[in-house]
Amino acid sequence: MQNLLKEWGPLLGRILIVQMFIPAGISKITNFSGTLGYMTAHHVPLAELALILSIPIELGCALLILVGWKARWAAVILLVWVIPVNLFMHNFWAVSDPTMHTLTQVLFAKDIAVMGALLLIASMGPGPKSLDKTA
Repeated sequence: MQNLLKEWGPLLGRILIVQMFIPAGISKITNFSGTLGYMTAHHVPLAELALILSIPIELGCALLILVGWKARWAAVILLVWVIPVNLFMHNFWAVSDPTMHTLTQVLFAKDIAVMGALLLIASMGPGPKSLDKTA
């Protein structure tokens, strides 16, 4: 069982973590103006530039992590990117409605967990089932 986890666990982990970023990147392309409005409503500075940058960061880094090529660097880039995204988009401390406060707090915590997974990839590599084939 342990050998099975060592061999296939990192690949499954990479597949699971990128499922968050690939659809988000695609939706930013297909609903650019709606996403820009949402970001503007959350007071994201330079929202249009941030949106333009987020598309290749989310899609490109997620695809690199998925295939396990330059995954450490891609994970670091996404990790650094998620920090301001989380602070602006899931700022639960500024939400007064109790239901939205709880939801936003959960989303904030989810992004912290995602940052943990990205840190694991950055520090340990993509694993044996990857283009980089690192253990």
